Amino acid sequence: MLSFRVFVWDRDQLENINQKLGVGLKSIREDLNAIAGISIYRDGFRVLPYGEPDDDWLRLDLRRVQNPSVRLSNNQITGYIKIGADTNPGLRDQSNREGLQHNEAFADLQEILKLSLSKLEALRFKAKQASSEKLSPRARGMFDAPDVEALRAQLMQKLKPDDEAIKLFDETAQQWEEQIVRIREVLSRYHSLATLGSVNRQSGARHAPAALDHPEPNCTGARNHSGLDGQSVR
Repeated sequence: MLSFRVFVWDRDQLENINQKLGVGLKSIREDLNAIAGISIYRDGFRVLPYGEPDDDWLRLDLRRVQNPSVRLSNNQITGYIKIGADTNPGLRDQSNREGLQHNEAFADLQEILKLSLSKLEALRFKAKQASSEKLSPRARGMFDAPDVEALRAQLMQKLKPDDEAIKLFDETAQQWEEQIVRIREVLSRYHSLATLGSVNRQSGARHAPAALDHPEPNCTGARNHSGLDGQSVR
């Protein structure tokens, strides 16, 4: 018997989290990079190196290259699997204690996770399509950060995870998204000033209206993650 829990984040929509938390895209990206991947716990104890940074033990980045519009990459996922020494005797440690033996039981574990992720990917892709259809072309593209995950997956296939080119690519993509957020903030401030001036001219009052003393909170934003829980028998 094993159980697992997985969360998926759309990294091209992190500005929604930034609007809610106000901590900055760089900090959000660093936090997500730190927890990316799926860890394994046996009887409550962590099994290394699964879930460590750049440990793509399910080969999700390579899998994504084949279908980048649907498949998830390793840095979009965080989660864990719970196994037991008695309930999963086939999942045995390597002699050097650096991971599990690559036997039939381990291959079955990988296949279970990939099949489950395929179900989640299909639901996620369908939901994103439905959301895109509700938006007008103008609303969908004016200030949206480009989806660079497909290009990153190609780089990951051809280069090593710690290659300097990949680091430079991530930094450039991050700066791009931060610049878009700053542009939005500037436009929002100008819009607020223009609205205030219009209200004052119409009212002719010497003081700002009471409604402006207690502005409504910004409730825009959307959920940015999907979740997956599952159980499987041996």
